[in-house]
Amino acid sequence: MKNENLSLFQAFQNTPPLWFNTYDGLKQFNFPSINVQNLNSLHIPQNLRLGHQLEYIFHQLLLGSNNYNVLGSNIPIRKDKITLGELDFILQNTENKDIIHLELTYKFYIITANKNTKIEHQLIGPNHRDTFLQKKEKLINHQLPLSRSEEGKEILIKYGVDASVLTSQVCYKSQLFTPYYNREMKIAPFNKACISGTWISYEDFCREEFQSYQYYIPSKLEWVLPPHNKVEWRSYLSILDDISSRIKNKRAPLLWVKNTASKIEKMFILWRSP
Repeated sequence: MKNENLSLFQAFQNTPPLWFNTYDGLKQFNFPSINVQNLNSLHIPQNLRLGHQLEYIFHQLLLGSNNYNVLGSNIPIRKDKITLGELDFILQNTENKDIIHLELTYKFYIITANKNTKIEHQLIGPNHRDTFLQKKEKLINHQLPLSRSEEGKEILIKYGVDASVLTSQVCYKSQLFTPYYNREMKIAPFNKACISGTWISYEDFCREEFQSYQYYIPSKLEWVLPPHNKVEWRSYLSILDDISSRIKNKRAPLLWVKNTASKIEKMFILWRSP
């Protein structure tokens, strides 16, 4: 388990940022270089949703960094006993002493390849439940301003933090998936290194060309990992029922696909084309 968790920590750290510097006023966090093997804890709680597991990994990486001190994390902001939201992290740069309100985001997006719309409109969740635009607007209009709200200022005083000196940053990591039959895409100003695989409709997946490949359905936490060969591969026919069941429940499965040339790649099977 320790080696598996080590791979997950490394995969998280190696996931590229969706953009560099600043995008639409959102300043990208400069992720420090950390030797994962020197971390005190590689434990990952199993009873949490993926997003909270990744927050936990990120927190452990920060604790292993000499660049930042964690002053607070998952700080609830309430008004009249109603929770308005949480501040993901309050950090202090150990060199220049800057204090940062940091929001963490790790997203899997398919790229719709709609040539008539801007690239930021083309990034959507594989299950059509979220989009990059929705998350961007939430960060700009709700999550980041929370630390400067009256309720946020009051809470931060308890952490010894003056909200007026805060700078806001985001750690926005992402894996992007291009259409299977249209892999070469220009996605500037987003980071091309985020392209991690492809997507295909369920109808196209039922074509004969896919029947000779081998497959593995990773767990949700394994979505973070680069695909590798040390898994139990299954044939197309043995995996099709599992895929069909997920499609009927409107859930897009992520597969690791090994073709006849032993090339392994990630691929989402969509229950609805974008």
